[in-house]
Amino acid sequence: MSRHRLVRNLNIQDELDDDDISEEDPFEGITPDQQAELDAATDQVFTVLTDDSLLTDTEIRRSLWDNYFDVQDTLGWALGEYCYNLLFISDFGSPLR
Repeated sequence: MSRHRLVRNLNIQDELDDDDISEEDPFEGITPDQQAELDAATDQVFTVLTDDSLLTDTEIRRSLWDNYFDVQDTLGWALGEYCYNLLFISDFGSPLR
C-alpha cells in the first residue's frame, strides 16, 4: 500500500523536469587548439559530403566532438544519416524513426 501512496502523490512534472536533457553547448570549454582541429576536421567531412543540405554543420561538429575528431568515424555516421535522409525523407516527406 505504501508504494501506491507514493505513486499517487508523485508530481510527474517535477520528475520530468529533473530528467530534462540540458541543451548546453558542448563546445563551451573548447581550447583554441581543439577549435582549430574541429574546424579542419569539419572541412574534411564537408569535402567528402558535397551536398551538405541534409546534414547541418552542428550535427557534423557534434559527431566529430563525440568521436574525438575522427573523420573516418564521423564520415561513416554522416553517410549513414545522409542516405537515410535522402531515401526516406526525400521519398516519403517525413522520417520513419
